[in-house]
Amino acid sequence: MAYDYLTKIQINRPLTEEEVARRIEVHKPVVDDAADAYTVFGMNDIYLEVCDASYSQVGWGLLAFLLCFPAFAFLTVEAAQSAIVDTPAMVRNGEQGMFSAGMWVFTVITVLCCVLTVVILLRDCFNYRHKAVRFNRQTRMVYAFRHNGPGGVIAVPWDKAFF
Repeated sequence: MAYDYLTKIQINRPLTEEEVARRIEVHKPVVDDAADAYTVFGMNDIYLEVCDASYSQVGWGLLAFLLCFPAFAFLTVEAAQSAIVDTPAMVRNGEQGMFSAGMWVFTVITVLCCVLTVVILLRDCFNYRHKAVRFNRQTRMVYAFRHNGPGGVIAVPWDKAFF
């Protein structure tokens, strides 16, 4: 499995029929006028450097954290307080025990939601902003950045790459 931002991608697997049908031939032009979709980061006579598909996803984790974490934190505090504090009317009716148990379950769920928003924030803010893909015309190689370290850059000959 490879990991691309929040998406796990299985590698070294057989291609599906849909993927084979969508293959782009490297020896034939696809369109006359190329649209870069704001993904070109560098270009000269030797190489073209573009970002991967996860670049457009950057920032959504921060937005989710800023919107959801305060709400889940508030619900956690309120649910815990409701579970701890006895309501006289519920005690008289014998419903306090069931209500407190339900509020503790709700507290656990909201704490897990808070943890999830923090995990999403950490993956969004402390990850690479974009992962570059460089097409080198001189060496006819494609270089794809995955991570910083051994095996972090994948180099594939231009003619053998699957697009």
